[in-house]
Amino acid sequence: MALIDRALVQYRKVMALSGVDKYKTYASMQMEAVLKAQEGLAIARDLAAFALGSVESAKAGKPVDLTGSLKTLSSTVNKLDELERQLDKTKREAKVYATDNKLF
Repeated sequence: MALIDRALVQYRKVMALSGVDKYKTYASMQMEAVLKAQEGLAIARDLAAFALGSVESAKAGKPVDLTGSLKTLSSTVNKLDELERQLDKTKREAKVYATDNKLF
């Protein structure tokens, strides 16, 4: 099981507890961050597969639509960049919440 999956399991355990609302809020914020990280990894894997596929096609002498490929790569990189900004914001908010509420 991947580290991300293990983190989700642990945060879900916290969510199932009662009487610890502040910790549950923090866990919810962290789960959101973990899910964004997971989404980013999936996009990055797809991006790498696409790029490698284009390289392999070119190596094999098959035509590659460079303009289309660059548009796809650019669009995907932009998605990753936006997701990274969202992830950073979520993590910062969770840290501030934990500090403000003296959770750790």
